Amino acid sequence: MLIFSFFNLEEKYHHKVLFWGILGAVVFRGIFITAGAVVIHQFYWVLYIFGVLLIYTGIKLFSDKKEEYANFENSKIVRLARKFLRFTPNPHNGQFISKENGKWHFTLLFMIMLLVEMTDVIFAVDSIPATFSISQNPFIVFTSNIFAVMGLRAMFFLIENILYKFHHL
Repeated sequence: MLIFSFFNLEEKYHHKVLFWGILGAVVFRGIFITAGAVVIHQFYWVLYIFGVLLIYTGIKLFSDKKEEYANFENSKIVRLARKFLRFTPNPHNGQFISKENGKWHFTLLFMIMLLVEMTDVIFAVDSIPATFSISQNPFIVFTSNIFAVMGLRAMFFLIENILYKFHHL
């Protein structure tokens, strides 16, 4: 919701970005979980590294008490994308890519989807090792992660609806 509101994304495009974001989450998590299962099978001690990673991120999350306005224009993802990809300032009309003057350009909608995908990858760095600490069965790890992603999608629409009703009182 922060990303959508920062870029003033019209509500009619939320579903499209979330659909592709969830599809990307399924693919990326499948890759990460497969790689994690292979590594754990070969080197069981990696689970201890996962544990240290989880403790570190927990301490960092607890100790960082700064609250600041999210400015996605200054994020590393946006800066890298703008550096290596060609973007158009023109309206996206629901498209991720548009052709202008014979050249293909990415749109703001693509940038928003890219941010959603990269945010999911960052969350996967914590959630996948946490799930592996409970079970080393890749099927259980994958399905629990996918159910969590689907639950977050449902929660997004619930919160969006609550905020809409609160805003229009």
